Amino acid sequence: MRVGYKLPLYASIVSIVLSVFLLSLILAADSTMLDDEHVTETLEDERVYTNLTEQLQDDLAENGSVIRAVEDRSLTPEQLSTAVITEPYARNELNGHVRNITSFLEGGDEDISFGLDYVVVKGNIARETDEGVSAQVNQSLPDVVRPDNRVSERTLERVAPITSRFQLLQYTAIVLSVLSVVLLLYLNRSVVETASITGFALVTAAVLQLIFSYSLRFIVNLFFLSFGGQRGLDPATLVDGATAVLISTLSTMIRQSFGILLVGGALAVTAQLVYFRRMRRVDSTSDVVGNGSIRPFLIPFWSGRRGTDPAATTGGEEPDRRLSNLDIDGEGSDATVPRGTRVEVAVGVTNESEQPSEFEPTLTVGETEMTSRTIELDGGSNERVTFDVATEDLAIGSHDLEISASGGDSTVSGTLDVEQ
Repeated sequence: MRVGYKLPLYASIVSIVLSVFLLSLILAADSTMLDDEHVTETLEDERVYTNLTEQLQDDLAENGSVIRAVEDRSLTPEQLSTAVITEPYARNELNGHVRNITSFLEGGDEDISFGLDYVVVKGNIARETDEGVSAQVNQSLPDVVRPDNRVSERTLERVAPITSRFQLLQYTAIVLSVLSVVLLLYLNRSVVETASITGFALVTAAVLQLIFSYSLRFIVNLFFLSFGGQRGLDPATLVDGATAVLISTLSTMIRQSFGILLVGGALAVTAQLVYFRRMRRVDSTSDVVGNGSIRPFLIPFWSGRRGTDPAATTGGEEPDRRLSNLDIDGEGSDATVPRGTRVEVAVGVTNESEQPSEFEPTLTVGETEMTSRTIELDGGSNERVTFDVATEDLAIGSHDLEISASGGDSTVSGTLDVEQ
C-alpha cells in the first residue's frame, strides 16, 4: 500500500468516526437540555417544583421580620409562608428561567436573568394579612431576590449563542461524513469495501460514544453530589433537577450509540458476507471457476488493494503471479480439433505473493484476443480459468495459442490445429 493512498484512507475513517460522534452529541443535546419542554417535564418528574416550593416556604417562615410581625397574631409564620408561596408560583418562576436560558442559548435574549420575583409574594402577603403585618414584612423583602454568584459577562460571551454553533457543527459533520464516504468509494472503487470500512467506522464511533457517555455520566453524578448540601437562592433541589437533565442527555446519547452500533455492525457484516460470497462464486456464464482459499470476514481494505490497480497491492510492485497447466480441450497444451466445434481452453492462475490481488487473464488465438472477467485471489491461492473458443471463426491450419495475466509478466503457450 502506498503512503499516498494510506493517508487519505485513514483520514476518511477518522473523519467518519468524529462526524458521527459530533452528530450524536448535537442531536442528543438538541432534544434534551436545549429543549425547554423536555427540561420542564424532567423538573416535574423529579419533583423539583414541589421541593423548591417547600424550601422557599421554609426560608420565608424562618425570616426574622416574618416571625416578629406575626408574633402576637393567630397566624403562624408557617401558615403565612404556605399561603403566600405556592407551587404554581415556584413553577412559573422556574419555567421562566428555563425559557430565558433556552432563548439566550438560541441567540434571542442578550442576558440570563437569575432571580425570584418577590413582588408577587409581597402582593400575596398583603392579601393574607392586615396592613400592619404586610408593611412590616414587605419592607424587609426585596422586589427581586438574586443569587450572590452571578454568571460573569465573560462566561456568557463564551456560551452564547451555543445553538447556532451546534447547527454549524451539525452541518459540518454531515458534510464531512458524506465527503469521507465519497473519498472512500473513490479510493477503493468498490461499494462493498466502502460499506465495510464505513460499517467498522460506525462501530468504532459507537463504542467511543458509549465509553464517553458512561464516563461523563459518572462524573456528572459525582460533581452534583458534592454540591447536594448547598442551600441559598439556588437550593439543592435545583441541583437534582440539573443532574436529571444532564443525565437524560447522556442517556439519549447511550441509546443513540446502541442504534449506531447496530447499524454499523449490520453494514460491516453484510459487506463482509457479500465480499465472501463474491470471492467464492462460481459463474458459469463467465467461464471463470473459483476455487481459491478465502479467509472469511476479511476486511478488504486491510489488504491494501485499491480497485483494480495491481501495483497498489504490494506497495508499487507488481504481485507475483504464475500461469500453469494449460489444457486445450482436454488434450494438454497442443490439440487438434475439427473446424466448427467449440473448444474449452483452461489454465491455472496462482498468486504467489502474500497479498490479495486481482488478475485479468487474456487468451490470444492467432490474432484474436479474448479477455476473461477479473478474478480476485488471496495471497498463495489459485483458481482455474476457462475460455470458450469458437473454431468456426478460425481458418483451417495451425494457430498459436497464448494466455497472459494482467501485463504479460507470466504466459503459457500452446498450439491449436484446426482441421476440416
